[in-house]
Parts: sequence; structure tokens; C-alpha cells
Amino acid sequence: MPFRDIGDYGVLLFSIAAAVVLTRTRRRRVFDVVLLAFALLISFRARRDVFVMAIAAYAIVAEELNDEEKRGPAPGRFAVPLALIATVAAAPLLFALSKVDNVHLESKLAAAMPVHAAEFVKSRNLKGPLFNDYDWGGYLMWNPGLPVSIDGRAALDGDALIARSIATWNGLPGWDRNPELRKAQLVIGPVDAPLNQLLRFNSHFELAYQDNVAAVFVARSDSGKSIARVPSAVTSSARAHSGSPRPAVH
Repeated sequence: MPFRDIGDYGVLLFSIAAAVVLTRTRRRRVFDVVLLAFALLISFRARRDVFVMAIAAYAIVAEELNDEEKRGPAPGRFAVPLALIATVAAAPLLFALSKVDNVHLESKLAAAMPVHAAEFVKSRNLKGPLFNDYDWGGYLMWNPGLPVSIDGRAALDGDALIARSIATWNGLPGWDRNPELRKAQLVIGPVDAPLNQLLRFNSHFELAYQDNVAAVFVARSDSGKSIARVPSAVTSSARAHSGSPRPAVH
């Protein structure tokens, strides 16, 4: 966890709250201690697993609040309505301070995912088979909605497929013998990936689109003509996005 946004600190706060509850309880709660230790190990190791800590901390704190020995005096009759009103009133302010809106979220998404490359693929009605990298598989199966060669479901793909994909995208010896790449009609990957640099000089593919995030290659037809010739205006736009002219290999 990089601790660069409020969500990371929220997970830390949940962890501390659960630990405080366990140290103050009068009963031995071995299971809760083990559960908290497991949640700490999992959630602070990978951000995608922070839900484990959220669930564990919620269960530990909720159990303590429901313990008759620890329960304090009952809240006043207006306490719950006032708390609800305060929460509803504070929510828009928190969203405004966090700058959470569609424009901001779409901007962050486009900076990390091949948003514009996917739109290009859809606009040209390009079809697969698609060869993609491991990190973008989940996004590409949704946008542009093509069957992907690999995605983040590691248990489904298997270690051998993942290792072969990583080696290919890193341009290691034998990259051109990857069967998924050899049958691909479309390749989408990070613009700075070693494989993309190799494909620029490969006679089977040509560069169709490029921006600061992603590059799109299409397979040439047997006649030597591209299956999706890119208009000069689109190519110029891609070069403008990339910041430097990188002509397609013809």
C-alpha cells in the first residue's frame, strides 16, 4: 500500500481499531487474533485484498459493540436521526474534497489503461484473435470487448501461460515463437513494452495506433496490405499523443 489516498489510511484505521478492541476485551478471543493477523498479512501485501481487512475489522469491532459487558448507556432518542442527517450532509462535502467525479475518474483511467486505444479498435471494427499483456486483460475483455489471450485470473491461466506471456512482452529469446502471438490479428500493449519495439520491425505486423499509454498493431494481409489501413489524420493524432513521430513500419 503506497498510502497516497484516503482509502489506504482508512484500512490502517480499521486495523488499529480492531487491534485496540482485542487488547481491551476481557475474554480470550484466539480466533479473532488469528483472523486479524491473517487480514494484516493479506491486505497490506496487496491492495486488491484490502476487503479482507475491512471485513475482519468490521466483525471484530461489531462483536465488541454487541457485548453486553462493554455496552455503555443507550443513546438518546434523537442520536440516531442526528447521526443520519450529519452523515448525509457530510457526504457531498467529502466527495467534493476528494474530487471524486466522472471526469476525474475517467482521466485517471485513461492514464493507466488503453482507453483511447480501445476506442480506436472499436471505431475501426478490428477483430481478433487479440494478443494482450497480463495487466490489461481484464480491461480489454470489457472494452473493446474482445476475447483476450490472458487476463488477471492467474489460477485459470496457469503459471506456464503467464510466464510465456511475460517473456514475450519482455522480448526475451523465443518471443516470436509464442503461439498466441503467431495467430494474433491484433496486438494491444503498453507503448514502452519491449515487444512493441520489436513489432515495429516485424513484417507480419504494422503499427495502427499509438498514444502515451498504448500501441495497437494489426496483422498484414497475405497481399502485403494492412487489414486496417490507418488514415494519415489518425496516424498524425497518434504521433501527437506520443510526443514524437514514430511512423508505422510498411
